[in-house]
Amino acid sequence: MDFQIEHAVDVLARTPEVLDVMLRDLPDDWTRKNEGEDTWSPFDIIGHLIHGEETDWIPRAKHILEHGEDKTFEPFDRFAQMEKSKGKSLEELLDTFKALREENLRILEDLEITPSVLGLTGKHPDFGVVTMSEL
Repeated sequence: MDFQIEHAVDVLARTPEVLDVMLRDLPDDWTRKNEGEDTWSPFDIIGHLIHGEETDWIPRAKHILEHGEDKTFEPFDRFAQMEKSKGKSLEELLDTFKALREENLRILEDLEITPSVLGLTGKHPDFGVVTMSEL
């Protein structure tokens, strides 16, 4: 299947609402518990998504547009949410995720990503050369 940005935007735009409907107002026993060592709770996952909104896909898209492969992306801290989410409620995280996703979709629209732009490449610190569509 060929990547089509319009389809991706449809899914990206719906994700905050889907997660909100699934998780808001559930007891902490359901949302803050994990399945054991090296697993994440729903709370952790929403924090991870927030961190991705702040540091990953849009910043990396801008990075490719500005630097191409000349400068490697900053590494992504997969566990940053463990510290950043401390003291927050799941409802706060859901609201934050929704606001960040809406802002990033506005930025994406302003970037005017065309099919040819999706083929531009950047340098990932772990995976090497990646295209815009692989972000």
